Amino acid sequence: MNTRLLTISILTMVILHSACSLGEESAVRAVVQQFFERAQKGEIESALELVVPEHPTARLLLSLKREDPSRDKEVLAELAGDMSKSLNGAELLIRSVELTGDRASVKLVILRRSVEEESSIVAVKRSGKWLLESIPSISESDL
Repeated sequence: MNTRLLTISILTMVILHSACSLGEESAVRAVVQQFFERAQKGEIESALELVVPEHPTARLLLSLKREDPSRDKEVLAELAGDMSKSLNGAELLIRSVELTGDRASVKLVILRRSVEEESSIVAVKRSGKWLLESIPSISESDL
């Protein structure tokens, strides 16, 4: 009887752990997909809400907002236009998500104009929310 109870307990723990991992993987996939969709639409500020604040692009925009809010709008419009143009018609394929605690390594492919560009990014969980620590290059000059 004790062996049966132990076996059931272990199986329950394994199932719960698997379910939690699948939930976390889905959350990471969703953040990557949201970032891509927002970038594709040229919604730079919205896209950068999904990126850690210490990322160089996020820091640049924060410093611009402090120094010269009017210049900030110009830079945002330029970045938004570049992102939207570069990702126009592009498709995102997330190949895999590897979770290690509060870090996730994401392997993906961006398909632009019949060119597959493989990339990997890192997401981190902060205050219960997944954010991108690195983002793929989205410049047209990379093609």
